Amino acid sequence: MDVKSIAFACCPSAMRPLLSRIENSPVGYRLAKGVFWTLAGSVISRSLMLLASILVARMLGKDIYGEYGMVRSTVAMFGMLAGFSLGLTATKHVAEYRLNDPDRAGRIIGLSSMFSVLMGMLMMVVLFIFAPWLSEHTLKAPQLSGALRIGSLVMFINAVNGAQTGALSGFESFKIIARVNFLVGMISFPVLVCGAYLGGLNGAVWALAVNLCFHWLLNHMALQKEARRFRVPLQYKGCLSESSVLWAFSMPAFLSGIVGVPVFWICKSMLVNQPDGYAALGSITVTESWRMVPLFLCGMIEQVNLPILAQLYGNGDIRLFKKSVLAQLCINGTIVCVGAFFVILFSKPIMACYGPQFKSDYMALVFIILSTIPMQMTTVVGTVNRCIGKVKWNILINGIWAITFLIAATFLVQHGAVGFALATLIAYCGQLITTVFYLFWLFSAYSGFNNNISSKECP
Repeated sequence: MDVKSIAFACCPSAMRPLLSRIENSPVGYRLAKGVFWTLAGSVISRSLMLLASILVARMLGKDIYGEYGMVRSTVAMFGMLAGFSLGLTATKHVAEYRLNDPDRAGRIIGLSSMFSVLMGMLMMVVLFIFAPWLSEHTLKAPQLSGALRIGSLVMFINAVNGAQTGALSGFESFKIIARVNFLVGMISFPVLVCGAYLGGLNGAVWALAVNLCFHWLLNHMALQKEARRFRVPLQYKGCLSESSVLWAFSMPAFLSGIVGVPVFWICKSMLVNQPDGYAALGSITVTESWRMVPLFLCGMIEQVNLPILAQLYGNGDIRLFKKSVLAQLCINGTIVCVGAFFVILFSKPIMACYGPQFKSDYMALVFIILSTIPMQMTTVVGTVNRCIGKVKWNILINGIWAITFLIAATFLVQHGAVGFALATLIAYCGQLITTVFYLFWLFSAYSGFNNNISSKECP
């Protein structure tokens, strides 16, 4: 019995007409199938990672867990530079060309892989060299120098991994990605817990590096297999002929994305420079682990829907493109609200699980989870802009978020974790207001989304 038969057998009779509509819709069926396999591979792995975060926090304590969060945030900031949005580049262009122009799709995969290695190595060297200066002068914690240098390796592997995962998403190989995520989750739990238990902070960061090595190896084998299945030749020779996509797509996507991570890092640096700042950051690191609960399924839908939307736009089917975007907004909004409700409902016992030191900061979890609602709405619009090749608008939208966050954090970080979380909520609410006006203009005022106009006129 296949998955579809099981779904119909388990589905209540009242829901079967909806299931039939999804099955008969080409886009709906592709989306449902992709989300199912992505979800199947991620639920167990993400749950294990959440459990691992609880154990690691209890082992390290609130202050050292805050240091661990600062190391990860710093690695993420440099990783944004290293990644150069190559995963998104691979997803969009592989989805667009894998059937119509497989040679070009292969060259873009080769270009993304090669450029991710070069950028990853460059930023790894930069972080390794400047780790002592950053830890002493900016983070006010000289003891973090060694952990940051280990983190430079984490950043390099993650950059290369991102390009591979992006290409697999472009192939819509979500069943393969599900298997990889499942295996990585099974490996990462014992590795992370043992690393923290045996080596403290440095051991936990080494565990991240080991985990990513396994992820890279599994992704590499999967990408080779999927490229053969789709008859897409992975071409490194001559891939520089596609370098225009780096400036036309990767650069704007990179600029829009880079607004967020450094601003988060700056605001966290402001937080750790407050009295008991690393303890407060320990609580924020906990809340960020739980942010994935309301965003988890939405992230799966976005990952699956990006290549579908890219293909619809590439084929000029603007009516179905617009319909799919509005459906994703409604579905994601419902999911994130339901998920946020349950996390907020149990916010006190959730924080207590990490130890008595974390219990008093439950309001930080409430504010962070509330911020996921406007955050998810703006994420959908960001996906639309990537599909239509107008990522520059994301720079403006994210820039407004960054300015709002910096101003709010400046006044609120003195209140510790709760103040930082409230600043996060204020920033995302401001971004949502901007996004609503932008989306209204995009769909109603701009001729490119008129059904009677060619998709080439799209903004």
